[in-house]
This record gives sequence, structure tokens and C-alpha cells, in this order.
Amino acid sequence: MTEEYKLQNGEGGCFACINSGQGFRSYFDTFLGKMQYVYVIKGGPGTGKSGFMRRIRKEAQKRGEESLPIFCSSDPESLDGLILKERRIAFVDGTSPHVQEPAQPGVDGEILNFGEFWESERLGSEREEILFLARQKAEGYRRGFSLLAAAQKIQEAKYSLVQPRVDFPKLGKWARKMLSAVVSKERKGEKQICPMASMGMEGAVYLDSQQEMAGEIRSFQPFYGVEYLLLEELERQAENQKLSFSVSPDPVSLRPESLFFPESRTLFRRGAPCMKEGERTVSLRPAFGMPPAECRKRLHRLEKEEKTLFRLSEEEFERISEAHFTLEELYGKAMDFSRVDELERRICHKIFG
Repeated sequence: MTEEYKLQNGEGGCFACINSGQGFRSYFDTFLGKMQYVYVIKGGPGTGKSGFMRRIRKEAQKRGEESLPIFCSSDPESLDGLILKERRIAFVDGTSPHVQEPAQPGVDGEILNFGEFWESERLGSEREEILFLARQKAEGYRRGFSLLAAAQKIQEAKYSLVQPRVDFPKLGKWARKMLSAVVSKERKGEKQICPMASMGMEGAVYLDSQQEMAGEIRSFQPFYGVEYLLLEELERQAENQKLSFSVSPDPVSLRPESLFFPESRTLFRRGAPCMKEGERTVSLRPAFGMPPAECRKRLHRLEKEEKTLFRLSEEEFERISEAHFTLEELYGKAMDFSRVDELERRICHKIFG
């Protein structure tokens, strides 16, 4: 992850969704599939869903229980979900665009309807403004996604120039050597999609969760996209060896931008917005060599265009915030938050006793 991203305290958590060059992508199913019970929260913006989950997490922390906060890809200050690991209980914001429903309501989950706690008449009186703001948000997302898609097309053009010149046997050898130090320490398991990077209303954000957990970090310096090819090779070999690891997709292309191996506490990643002390940087030029001058010129032009499109998409997502937070304010004024607090106490008693 490069200097284009702002570093944020991830509190040990991650994202479960990504605003990408391929549109909105949700990976919630990979988190919820292992849960025994899932609380699906329904409600509009500003109705207290994130605060509710944060208070549930605080109760778990008081009892020394491990939890995983899942941040909102569009608003990384808010939670989209919470997993109580030991209890295998999850809370998830089930509203659009990441709509969720319990598979067997009352058996493996239930719906918490925060819509019961608002004044419908008050919201109805703001109907025109609410619909106008919702349209503004939707149009902003469409523009942002279009620009990310254009950036992805530029990436693909760049890779078409790079790949014929890459020494893939050497990349494979590098990957085997890097994984050899991991294999002896890592338990068998499976790949988990665990996004650390997001494009949203605060621009491009990178959570520091994995780098704070890591004991060893190898950072592949950006070199015309060859770093993604090495990460893909590491991912392929780790899957073949059935290792337990997590992958963070790149918000533009959804290619792996980092791989984390929890048992050995090893992190492989593409660059970083803020290097951690002791982080080892790896140059990829030996696997590529310096391309001919004409090819370099074309690659530099493509990279310049890609960065421009990335910044333009960032600006579009940031503009969405005004409409979004105005919607939150309108919904918040219509809410009876004392009833949300009452629900929280009831759920906490049910879970923690």
C-alpha cells in the first residue's frame, strides 16, 4: 500500500466490503459462514447501528473476550459488523448495499429492526430532502466507481506491457523461498479475505491492524505492477500448501495487496503509507530488469494516468460525505435512542448473562 493511502488505527479489525474498480464487493459471507448466531441490524443512516455494536464490543472487552471489529468501507469511523470470536456470534449492518438476512430466523440469527425506534411521520415530513440526498449519494458512487473502473483499465494496459518481460520462474523461486520460513510455523487452514484497504468518504484508507500484529514485514516496492504478480504467486503457493492466511484485496483491481500469516506473524505487502520499524523492503527489479526506454516511457505515462484517475475517484467518494452526514442528521433527529439503549441492555444480558 503506497503513500496515496491514509493510515488508520484498525483496532485489530478489518473491512468486509470494498468500493472497487469492479463496483461494490462484499466479503461478509466469508466471515459469517462460521458463526453460530448472527444478529442482522436493519435501519437507516444515523440510527445508531455502529454505536450499538461498539458498546457490545466494549462489554465483551470488559470480560476479556476477543472480538473483531469490521469497519465500514465508505465511512471507516463506523462499524459495519462485529464478531465475538469465542462465542461465534456476529452483529452485522444488514442494510443496503451489504444486505444480509438470517438463513433460518430464530435458529441461526435474528433481525434487530431499528426502524421501530424512529418517528415515521417526522421522516415523512423530510421526504423530498431525504430522497434528494439519497440520489446525490447514488450519483456520487456511480461516478466514483466509474473512475476506479477506468483506473483498473489503465492497470490492465500496464500489465500487458509488463508481463511478457517478467521472469516468472524467478518469481516462483522467490515465493517458495519466502514461504519456506513460514511453512514450519503456520498451521494448516484456508484463505480468508480480510480487506485492510478501502476507498470511501475519507478518501483512501489503510488499516494498521495487520502491521501491528506482524513480527516480520516484507514490503515489495512498487515496480510497474510486478509486486502484484509476486503477491499472486505467494497466494497461489500458500493455497496449494493449504496454509492458514488472510488476503487483503487492492481497492482498484481486487488483486492481492497483502498476505498475512497469523501463526508466524509474517506480513507480505505492496509498499506502505507508513513503514514500520524493522520492515524489510524488497526490490523487484531483478525479476524484471529495466525495460527498454520506449516501454518505460509508455509505463510512466500509464502510471501517471492511473494516479490521476485514482485521485479523481477519491475526490468523488469524499464529496459523498456531505449528503451522507446530512442524512444521518435527519434520521438521528427522528430516533428514540433510549429504546436503542434498552435493546442493547437486553441483548447484552442474553449474551453475557
